Order: sequence, then structure tokens, then C-alpha cells
Amino acid sequence: KYYPLPWTRLTYDTRMGSYVVDLDRSKLENAPSFTSADAPNWSERSYAARIDEYWRNDRTGGLAVGETDRLSSSDKVEGTPVYNPKGERLGKVHHLMIDKYTGQVAYAVMSFGGFLGIGEKYNPLPWKMLAYDTRLGGYVVDIDRSKLENAPSFASGDAPDWSDRSYTARIEEYWLVIY
Repeated sequence: KYYPLPWTRLTYDTRMGSYVVDLDRSKLENAPSFTSADAPNWSERSYAARIDEYWRNDRTGGLAVGETDRLSSSDKVEGTPVYNPKGERLGKVHHLMIDKYTGQVAYAVMSFGGFLGIGEKYNPLPWKMLAYDTRLGGYVVDIDRSKLENAPSFASGDAPDWSDRSYTARIEEYWLVIY
């Protein structure tokens, strides 16, 4: 059997090198499906509407308060662990920097190193570098510890001037972010 799923139901698991679907078996078994012998006519709107309706009715299933299938409250993101592709914990999301004009998250500022806040430094990572991994319950960035240690950073009492375009340009250049 084949089960058409909305793309938003899939999460790429970097450790497995494949996509995973976070739902229970009964939900999938009751979902619209087809076999290779009875493949649907995808141009038929009623079939696509039936699929959309089935998954739309389950958008909040299993989600915490303050979340939807597409949205998460910033307080849920702050404190979320950050891992490398090997599953090694690098740090955690300390806070987010949001572009006031686009409303998009520009950077996740990750806390790294230190002990009980002493010696901790903060690394701004372009938001596009992070991918949420449901199995780890955290974000994954495809970087190693040495790259992170040499990245632009700041100490807790030494916050950068985010309005200084040369500072954000240095971050983008280091991470090779192309807009």
C-alpha cells in the first residue's frame, strides 16, 4: 500500500540519512491509500481534497500547547539542544534573532561551552543551517566542534551590535550563507 502524506509530516533524520514520519500506526492505517494496481488520478481534485481533509483534521494531534504542525513558540525553541550529525550535543539554542521587516528568524544564537554559565560563549548560526530532528528532540547542524569553536561569537556580557552590518556580514561570510 502507498500512503500519500503532506510534505510537512516528513522530517529528515540526518543520522539515518532518510525521512521519518512521526505518527502512530493506527493513524497511518486509517489514512487514504492506494496500491500500484489502483493508482489514483492525481488530477482529480476530489482525491487530493480527501487526502488534505484527512491530514488537516489531525494537525494538532500530539502537539504541545502553543504549537501547531508548522509553528512553535519561541520559548519552546529557546533551550532546545543542538547536535551535530553524529548526534553529539554541541550546545543549546539560547535565543533567536528575528528580522523585523520579514518576520523571519535570521539567527539562532547558540550557547556553547562553559559550565553553569561561566565561560559560556554564544554563536549566532544562520537559522537556515538548523534542521529539527524529532528523534533527538533537538536541532542538527552539519558542523564539527572545531568549526564552531572558531566561529564568530560573543560572551554573555559582551553582546554584539546587531545593527552593524559588518558584524552580520562576518557571520554570513564565515558560514558561507548566500542570500
